[in-house]
Amino acid sequence: MELRLPAIAAAALTDTIYIMCHGGPNSKFVYDNNHHALDAPALVQRMLSDGIPRTHQHFKLWACEAANGAIPFAELLYHQMKSTLTNIPGVAGPPSIPFPATCLTAYSTSLKTVDRAGHKRAVLSGFLGGG
Repeated sequence: MELRLPAIAAAALTDTIYIMCHGGPNSKFVYDNNHHALDAPALVQRMLSDGIPRTHQHFKLWACEAANGAIPFAELLYHQMKSTLTNIPGVAGPPSIPFPATCLTAYSTSLKTVDRAGHKRAVLSGFLGGG
């Protein structure tokens, strides 16, 4: 199947990109299975370098307790994605906002306990909430 640009643009408005990693309450980092750490600026740079369109809107941080704590990693990531000026790989000119229309969902519990009925999560799109 050939994917045309209008389809890619539509996907940026409707599809969810899952960021799968390990996390914890009050952590300034997320980790892979080999305990390699990324902070929020490094994760955003990785997302940009991997070619995620800057117009993409829906992201889900699939990491245990990433929305838990006084300053959770999810909040650090959200601000890095939505409001921190960043040098964009391959784009000449001054730094800009990496993902200006971001809506980030993150979890405040262990993902081992997630169920379909009503797990605790925070949705960040200008505000913190629970559900």
